[in-house]
Amino acid sequence: MSIKRIIAETFKEEFNSENMKKEILKKSEKKRQLSITSMFKIAIPTCAIIVLFLIISVNSHNMLKNRIYINQLPSANYISRMCNAIEEEISKEEIAFNNIKNKKLPADFKKESYKKTYVKEDAKINDIKYVYTALGEENRYITITVSQEESLSKNYASNEEIKKSMVNGLEVTIYQYHDTYLATFFYDNYYFELKTEYIEELEFIKLLKSIVKESK
Repeated sequence: MSIKRIIAETFKEEFNSENMKKEILKKSEKKRQLSITSMFKIAIPTCAIIVLFLIISVNSHNMLKNRIYINQLPSANYISRMCNAIEEEISKEEIAFNNIKNKKLPADFKKESYKKTYVKEDAKINDIKYVYTALGEENRYITITVSQEESLSKNYASNEEIKKSMVNGLEVTIYQYHDTYLATFFYDNYYFELKTEYIEELEFIKLLKSIVKESK
């Protein structure tokens, strides 16, 4: 066999186009697999960090919107009571009751009433309030008073520093004296007072949140 033929056969064997194509494809596939593996190695920790960041952000946002602090009242004298007020039964459709329609009451509360109270002096009607009352078992009761007058929120002033809570982004002042819880706040152009007796703290907070759906 001539040298030229030997060289030609060797070149043909070593540089066969099909073999070269297969080798190139094999190397290309291997690089692609390595690239995908590398991407996953980077992507999985990155996604985990993003998810963790989102969870922390959501929790932080909720904590900012809901921060509960209960001020302890030193005496029952700080609990307001209506004196010499005239009461009238009214419809639950009264506009002042709009924000309590979706309230979440404990299961044992069945009896409800809706009233309007006011003080009449020299033929003038003053201090108008709209009062919702619900009765439960074992002397448990809930009263929600709604008024356009700020006097509601000033009934519990004391010499001690009063701390504010945040409920669904709304500033609320919460008080406690033994089995009595109180909350005062301004919401949707009305002053509210929520007062409960023999209600657990979690029940009270749940009821409060159901009234204050979202800060407006």
